[in-house]
Amino acid sequence: MIDLLGFYRAKRWGKKLPFTRFLGYPLLGMAVGPEGALPSFPFFLYLIDGLAVTGILMFSYSLNDYFDFLLEGDSNCVGELLRTGRLTRRQALPLIFLPLLLLLPSFLLPLPSLLLLLLFLLLSALYPLPGVRISRRERLKFLSSPFSALLLTLQALLLSGPPSPPGWGLLLLVLLFHYFVNSFYSLEKGWRGRRFLPLFPTLSLLLSLPLLLLSPFFLLTTLFSSLRLWSLGRMGGDFHALRSRLVGPPLFSEELLGYLLLGLAGVL
Repeated sequence: MIDLLGFYRAKRWGKKLPFTRFLGYPLLGMAVGPEGALPSFPFFLYLIDGLAVTGILMFSYSLNDYFDFLLEGDSNCVGELLRTGRLTRRQALPLIFLPLLLLLPSFLLPLPSLLLLLLFLLLSALYPLPGVRISRRERLKFLSSPFSALLLTLQALLLSGPPSPPGWGLLLLVLLFHYFVNSFYSLEKGWRGRRFLPLFPTLSLLLSLPLLLLSPFFLLTTLFSSLRLWSLGRMGGDFHALRSRLVGPPLFSEELLGYLLLGLAGVL
C-alpha cells in the first residue's frame, strides 16, 4: 500500500514539512483582493485556483523528493518507496505528474492569474531539476522561495480584479517576511551573514509607517517588526527556536493570519 499523503508531502514525513504550509499565501491573496470579503467571494474562481495551486505543490514536492533521493540519497517518502521496491521509477514518474491534471480547469481563470500560476509551475519544476537544481544553489534558493510566495499571493489577489494600494503594500510585506524566514534557514546551515538579519524586519517596519496612511491595520506589521528587532537583540545561537517564536507556524505567521482575517471581514 502506497502512502500517497506522504508521497505528495500532504502530511509531515519525518523532518519533511508538508506542502500545505504554502497554501496560506493564496488564501491571503484571495482574502485581501477587491472581492475578498466573505459575502462577495467569487467561490468558483477561488475553487479552481485552489485546486491548481494544490496540484502544482503536490507535483513540485514529490518531484523534489524524487531527485533528492536519486541524486543525494536523501531520506524522504518517495525515496523510501523506491528503496524498498514498493514503487519503481517507471511507476513513480506518472504519479508525480498526475496532480498537474488539477490545472486543467485553471484556463478559466483570468489571464494574469493563469500566467503567474504557469510561472510558479516553471520555477517549481526547475527547483529540483538536474542541471539547474535551484535547491542546491544557496543564493538562488534564498531568492526563489520568497518570490514563489509572492507569485502565489499575487495571482490570487488578481482573481477578483486589480489590487488596491493596501494590497500592493501587503505584497511587499509578504516578500520581506519570507526573506526574513529564509535568513534563519541560511544561518542554520552556516551562513555568515548574521549581521544582515535585522535588515528585513527593519525594512518591514519602515514600509509599514507610510502604509498606515492607507489603513490603520498595518499597525500589525509595525508591532510585529518592532518585536522581531527587539528579540534579535537578545538572540542566542538557537536559530530554530528563535525563528519559531518570531514568525509563528512555518512560513505563515500570526501577522499574516491577522491580515487574512481582516480581508475576510472586508476591512482591509
